[in-house]
Amino acid sequence: MFPLLINILESLMMTWFYTHCLNPRNKRVYSLSLFIVIMTIMTISNYISLYDLLLTTFLIFVVFMISQAFCQKNIWEILFLIIFEELILCVSATVYILLIPFYHPYLCIIIQKIVYGLILVGFTVFYHKHLIEIDSRSYILLSLICFISHFIYQLLIQVYIHRNMQDIEILLIIILYILFVLGILLMVFHISTQEQERRKIETMMNEMKISQNNHQHLMKLYKEMKREKHDMKHKYLLMNQYLQHKQYENLSLFLQNEMKQTELFPTFVLSQNEHLNTIINAKIIVAYASHLTVSTTIHVLKDIPLQDYHIHALLGNLLDNAIEHNCQDGSIQIKIIQEQSSLFIEIVNTFVHDVQKSFLTTKGDQSNHGYGLKTVQDIVYHYHGNIDIKTYQDDRKYFLVSIGFIFESTSNCP
Repeated sequence: MFPLLINILESLMMTWFYTHCLNPRNKRVYSLSLFIVIMTIMTISNYISLYDLLLTTFLIFVVFMISQAFCQKNIWEILFLIIFEELILCVSATVYILLIPFYHPYLCIIIQKIVYGLILVGFTVFYHKHLIEIDSRSYILLSLICFISHFIYQLLIQVYIHRNMQDIEILLIIILYILFVLGILLMVFHISTQEQERRKIETMMNEMKISQNNHQHLMKLYKEMKREKHDMKHKYLLMNQYLQHKQYENLSLFLQNEMKQTELFPTFVLSQNEHLNTIINAKIIVAYASHLTVSTTIHVLKDIPLQDYHIHALLGNLLDNAIEHNCQDGSIQIKIIQEQSSLFIEIVNTFVHDVQKSFLTTKGDQSNHGYGLKTVQDIVYHYHGNIDIKTYQDDRKYFLVSIGFIFESTSNCP
């Protein structure tokens, strides 16, 4: 009975860890499926003579396949988290080995599971607090390092079991092993920090390019306004002529046309967040130069709980797609609403291009533009948000992207 209870406890802790770190789409179904599979494998392993390395490798494979089906994260990040959990289990198992000569086995197992649970909770808090960002190649390397270290550990355990190593040797192993696991954690944190710095530099470079493009578009807008000012004299003379000759219908038509022309002039955003203003106003100028009308509804706080480079990439890709794939005399609607613990973004635009099923970009130069909406999806899933992409037909074809974020507390946001 005791082994069964321990299996249930460990299965619950593993399921909790994967659910909170991987953020699956349907958490209830994912958690239930994972718990049943892990519990089944552990229970069967109690009744068969299966080498631990084969068992854990099989468990890693099964958990990976289930997680890949439910989660939107990078597959290498999923694999790293699964293998790293096995490393944590190895650390707790070493605690059991150290205690078993002095205490009852059941007490040693209970202490082991407590240590295992505390490490899982600690890492999960660390993982969410720092919002780890690592490229795929680094995740592959880290996953390989974790698996090799796990393999070496299992071999050392087998040597201990068959050769009855002395306590001092076990102590040396656990110290080296824990230091190794801590080293991996520090490596993850360092790589993530470097990646964030790289993205910040990219954002600064992009903002410089935006400023240059803004200058060009503003000069064009200035010339148009200068020309419009020059034409005002002739328009006033025409209006005066209509009045003198009592041609009120012609005057009404003329004024209606002028009002329509006035509506085409861009209205800029002036929210509390200056970075957001810079991004959206730059795109409004580009849209105006492309003869597109832009309407905005923006209510945000001074601080948005997303990294600046993520805001830049998110809105930049969405608005670039909305402008590039729009139709002649089309429209773009931007809606961004922020409350204390939530953020809602909606971009609606008319479009002419056929939208691919995967909603990836159809831009020719993918080396410069990336994957468009795929990049947006990655950012949304990074912050555990939700994204809905669809098209609908009204007077025209419309493309709609809506994004929602729920934040536990603004103080924990990066």
